[in-house]
Amino acid sequence: MTDLDIGRGGLSIRDGGTQVGLGALFLGATALVVARGVSGGIERATRILMPVLFAIMIYLVVNVMFLDGFVEALVFLFRPNFSGLSGHAVLEALGHAFFTLSLGMGGMLTYGSYLRRQDSIPRIAMTVAALDTLIALVACVIMFGIIFSVPSLRATMENARSTGEGVSTVGMLFVTLPNLFYTKMPGGAVVGPLFYVLVAFAALSSTISLLEVVVASVSERLSMTRGRATLVASAVVFGLSCGCALSLGANEWASSVRLFGGLERLNTLVTGGKTGFLSIFDHVAANWLLPLGGLALTIYAGWVMPAADTQDELDGVGDDGERRRGYVVWRICARFVAPAAIGWIVVQVLLGGDFS
Repeated sequence: MTDLDIGRGGLSIRDGGTQVGLGALFLGATALVVARGVSGGIERATRILMPVLFAIMIYLVVNVMFLDGFVEALVFLFRPNFSGLSGHAVLEALGHAFFTLSLGMGGMLTYGSYLRRQDSIPRIAMTVAALDTLIALVACVIMFGIIFSVPSLRATMENARSTGEGVSTVGMLFVTLPNLFYTKMPGGAVVGPLFYVLVAFAALSSTISLLEVVVASVSERLSMTRGRATLVASAVVFGLSCGCALSLGANEWASSVRLFGGLERLNTLVTGGKTGFLSIFDHVAANWLLPLGGLALTIYAGWVMPAADTQDELDGVGDDGERRRGYVVWRICARFVAPAAIGWIVVQVLLGGDFS
């Protein structure tokens, strides 16, 4: 992994103390919100974060529309290119859906438990998926509108699309774009900071939802108060995050550790042969934990949970006593389509695929 610097002699991922300190600050902000509960913390934070996030996105989109590469970016993003639609691309899309919708990790399950009896689960699910997709598309327009306004970056992206090779999104986001904001983009001194505030808000909304899953589980299973459960969960997360922060070059052991030591076959199968805490966690989560968690959820919902319960929760029976068409489609997907699709991902991982 290369050393990423922002500015001359600026922030480096190899600076372990800085990385641990910034991680602690971000985790502290996350824990503060989660400790205050769903209504007093998460809902209140969301009411502030989401409108601000939308406002920043709209402002950025308006600015990007006047850049030279805006039209080319739209063509690059939305012009169909079925020649590049490989099986691997479909699997990557499935993996992205798992991550962005917090599927397979208990996020939707935890928040779903807080719904009121009169809330419609299908309607809320469709709304969440639609808004998530819309925000992702708008974010792509912003990112690629900026990138395609610089000839060298545009050439890099077009070459990546034609060859199927990946582009370092980390380097693009934290090294290339900051320079572009201040050297190429009109009003970049304002747009640049706003863009990274947007990135921080998006990350914070995600970490809040993820920590809530752990806190809710610890609180219920160990009969702890929410405050104490948040403290315990945050301490464990912080300990693991320190290993990740130091595995980017700050500490030799943390950067080179292997999960199964010298057992090469196990390392290759489970971690893809990767070394270092962050790379190992990233690989295991993306390739094993999320798919297997999602597979377990679909099997439970489709085969273990009684049909009467799912019908009741999803309003699956009409006034005439017959199952609604939407419920029938959902049940077929939950029992057959979703397990088959997720099973396909697991098989590809076993064959050496990597979706991290």
